[in-house]
Amino acid sequence: MKLLSFIADGRTSFGAVKDDGVVDLGARMAADGCTTLRRLLETGRLADAAKLAASVAPDHPLDKITFAPVIPDPGKIICVGLNYRDHVAETGRSVTEKPALFARFACSQVGHLQSIVKPDVSDDFDYEASSRSSSARKAAASRQAVRSTTSPAMPATTKAASATGSGTPASSSPARPSQKAAALARGW
Repeated sequence: MKLLSFIADGRTSFGAVKDDGVVDLGARMAADGCTTLRRLLETGRLADAAKLAASVAPDHPLDKITFAPVIPDPGKIICVGLNYRDHVAETGRSVTEKPALFARFACSQVGHLQSIVKPDVSDDFDYEASSRSSSARKAAASRQAVRSTTSPAMPATTKAASATGSGTPASSSPARPSQKAAALARGW
């Protein structure tokens, strides 16, 4: 199940990708206290969401939504610098037992395929892309872990990822709807 946060018809919600559309889980689960994707993960209700998404038709076509940051209301975002060997090698550094940690802020994130604004004081974008993911098992097993981190391991069957704003350069206009469908077909 691919999860996302989105804006449609002037309303922010979260949902699951189904075929070429989105099942609006936020509209269907708000009465149960799941008003955001973060809250869904904190309450360990992924199985309920999957069952619901499988039982209904999509509410919105993918080409009619605007992607929001996956978790638009994070408690905190802690990133690990040089977190994979290829990146360490390409920078000419050596692997360290104590990697650099740094904070990201909610306002520095953008939704999938949304424009990234480069500050006038910068010459280039940082070409290192970032993503966040959440594990269904860890969310159910340890709600505290989900509250305190945004990047535990994830099973292959559950995906929730988004560009965080430090990734590859984007155009000054949002992506065309056909690009959204193509990106989803590639699995983001």
